[in-house]
Amino acid sequence: MTKNAKLIIITISIITLIALFPISITTFAYGMGSYAATWLYMGLYPTLIVAIFLAIRNVNLGYYLLYFTALTYSILFLKDVEKYLMFDIRSESLLYVLFLPFIGTVTLLALIPHYLVRAKKFSKYVTYTAILLACFIFFLPIIRGFDGQYTHHLFIDAEITAKGTVILECRPHFGDSRSFILVSESPELAEAVNRQQKVDTIF
Repeated sequence: MTKNAKLIIITISIITLIALFPISITTFAYGMGSYAATWLYMGLYPTLIVAIFLAIRNVNLGYYLLYFTALTYSILFLKDVEKYLMFDIRSESLLYVLFLPFIGTVTLLALIPHYLVRAKKFSKYVTYTAILLACFIFFLPIIRGFDGQYTHHLFIDAEITAKGTVILECRPHFGDSRSFILVSESPELAEAVNRQQKVDTIF
């Protein structure tokens, strides 16, 4: 069981490392807003590499570093994951470069504490606490999305008919069952919708 847990943790860590590569390269090239956030992202990725190497060598410090990097990444991703779920759920690029790493880091938060205290009498309580924390972090963006105040936003599903008519189904709030329909025959609007759909398909 211990060997299986170690293998699962290392496998998820490597998958997460690969998934984090695009955002790390982007951060290196363009930054991440503030200098503090940029340097934090830049420091986390090599830390994750070192942590995986130590974990493979069965050094406990590696697992502590893995937990630290997973927790930090998870917290950093919260706001972006919320925006992804609210506004960019159809973006395949964000699915792979944002949501997949988020799932990977949250999964590590649930697994690593159990592995570290597996031989202790209180391991059961630590495991339950770790799972609860991981679940809380995972569902937090969803909860904040449903509870968010998007007074300056409309959630729109656009459809273009064969005749070129644009049908916009608009909702005032994420998850809101209320909606209203706008119909337009504007070629500029149809072109804008087509352009956005092509961007979503490419990424």
